[in-house]
Amino acid sequence: MRARPPVQAACVEREVCSRHSAEAEALLDPRPAEVASRPRLRVTARYADRRCWVEVDGQPVGLSEHPFVMLLRVAHARLHDAGWVSRLLLGAKANYGWKGKTRLDQQLEEALGAAGRKLLEVKGKSGYRLTLLASEIEIEIDCLRDHPRKAVRDALESLTAAATAGGSAR
Repeated sequence: MRARPPVQAACVEREVCSRHSAEAEALLDPRPAEVASRPRLRVTARYADRRCWVEVDGQPVGLSEHPFVMLLRVAHARLHDAGWVSRLLLGAKANYGWKGKTRLDQQLEEALGAAGRKLLEVKGKSGYRLTLLASEIEIEIDCLRDHPRKAVRDALESLTAAATAGGSAR
């Protein structure tokens, strides 16, 4: 088996030969590949087929109620402060195992593939946040106030009350 030749300087200076084009492009682009193609998240008030719907890069993603509320909480936190949300505020019990993040990851992965698992960042076992920047998140707050699911309305009410009181929703 032949060893791959190293990327040559001529390739890095945009004189790209076909054999080294991928390596040269990676060296010329200072941003990591995942940052260059970051998704946008839109939390909508749409509810159909027993699913709460969000859009990731314009693609509709149906989530069950609890993962949707979890995503709403971390998206709201990302928009209003550093974005870390305790697992207790997301619905976990203090001394029990918790599958909230796993369920959210599974539902996002079903719709988006492996990229779905990269939307949520974990801080040990205590905190979660979106990997997206605040400018990449949109929440239809006014429309969500009339959402048919009470858990969604309650979560939104507690989030907006904490934000207007000057506190954080963490």
